[in-house]
Amino acid sequence: MHCRMQSRGSKGVVVVIAHMHKAPAGGRSVGGGGFGLPGRRAAVASLIVIVVSATPVFASSGSPALTGRVAGDVVVAGSNHPVANAVVSLPAFGVTTRSSADGTFRFSRPFPTGRPYRRITAIVTAPGYGRWTVRGLPLWPNDTLELHAELRSTPFTHSVVVRPHVAQPQMAPEVTQTATCTGWTDQLVPPPTIAVELTRQNPQVAQRYGFTFYVSHVLPDEWIPSWDADALGAGAIAVKNYAWYRTQPGHARTSGTGCADILDNTYDQVFDPTYTTAATDAAVFATMGSIAWRSGSVFVTQYYAGSSSDPCAPVTGTYAGRMSQWGSQTCAKNGMLWPAIVSTFYGVSAPITWHYRGNLLFNPTFASASMYMWTKKGPTSYHRTSGDDVDGDGYSNLITPTISGGLTIFRQQHSVAGTATSTYHAEVSLMCPATTASDCSVTLRIVGVPASSADVNRDKVASVPNDGAWPPVAFDVPPMDVAHTSVRFALLSKQQFAFDKALLTTPFGGP
Repeated sequence: MHCRMQSRGSKGVVVVIAHMHKAPAGGRSVGGGGFGLPGRRAAVASLIVIVVSATPVFASSGSPALTGRVAGDVVVAGSNHPVANAVVSLPAFGVTTRSSADGTFRFSRPFPTGRPYRRITAIVTAPGYGRWTVRGLPLWPNDTLELHAELRSTPFTHSVVVRPHVAQPQMAPEVTQTATCTGWTDQLVPPPTIAVELTRQNPQVAQRYGFTFYVSHVLPDEWIPSWDADALGAGAIAVKNYAWYRTQPGHARTSGTGCADILDNTYDQVFDPTYTTAATDAAVFATMGSIAWRSGSVFVTQYYAGSSSDPCAPVTGTYAGRMSQWGSQTCAKNGMLWPAIVSTFYGVSAPITWHYRGNLLFNPTFASASMYMWTKKGPTSYHRTSGDDVDGDGYSNLITPTISGGLTIFRQQHSVAGTATSTYHAEVSLMCPATTASDCSVTLRIVGVPASSADVNRDKVASVPNDGAWPPVAFDVPPMDVAHTSVRFALLSKQQFAFDKALLTTPFGGP
């Protein structure tokens, strides 16, 4: 059980968010089980908790108002196509808004909340679809509750689960899974999707989600969104590695038709596709490209709640080798950054090795053959080449116009929690082949992609000598001056060129 405790104010009110943890099995439980699943093991509690009060504490007279915002998107279940002009209602505040053409919406004003949060209901309706109702959504102060409404032909009703605050007897270690579902073997690039068994549906079904979507909709259920950004960043790595491990051969829950890599409950990781938060999203997006290895590969990352008194130190005893969630917050409050927090808890048996730490881009050096995040536009062909590179991994990427004089565009786009003042730093090593008739002109373009307005381009043009050398190009990108939900790294040219060692970073965490 992840038992999260927060003591707030002078009234001694204790609020508990409880998440169940499994019996340990070498990683964060790799055995089977789920709520209400016959023949599956019961969970193991890490703490026994008494709830004094579950009522949110609101700001007293004269104190700064506690407020949170609400935004999100409305899509068709299954296809993920946007639903325009859907009506989004928050009954507690007596307000409604409508989704835009791209399915997104945002309430223009903040709403009163409490500590640690206020639970609210959201309702979405649209002609031709059943009513979407979700109750118990947590509205955190100084954060944005981000809803994801998947509309169906029939009504959808869901309650965000408050798990029982009850200790379970400790079980023996469970048997390691041997099934294969996704069967993802790459150790440098996470899988594009993951199959999740939705245990609260009747009947239970497995549904495939985008991997980043999955991680971002686990973190707010497993870490407290109001915690320090570096604690959330460490949590994002733990959630990502655990899920990645499950997608590998022999580590899934089930195999065959309708298989599942992972369960949506505390036998694996709590996953709720109906909501996330801006704070946890920022942590997921900032760390998704950072790859943590132990002993030469991605490893299973167990964690447990611990208690608010947990030190910033490796865990000993029953949960040795795991990350204490409360301990990660202790580390962050002591000024430790998220990579060091990960190493503190998981680097005991063997050191943590980082690849592309802090880089937003997937496969930025082409060391992996997985190229799904890189896309082309226009008359462009690309070829992952070996034997001529910058960073020593033996690979680079050759871009060639398929039409003489045609503009090639090669790019990668990622979700970010971008604001008008967000800054980025980009780097890339470029090579103009000696066989080219003249020097190569290559534009490094960083694009801010807002939810509902025009893209914002920031360009740097590089003139690359046609001598076969690999000069580096660096670009401190000016602010986008507009809030944006994703950022794009792109290279444009009308000539053949090669590139390697791409980098895109943005500030996250820190003291």
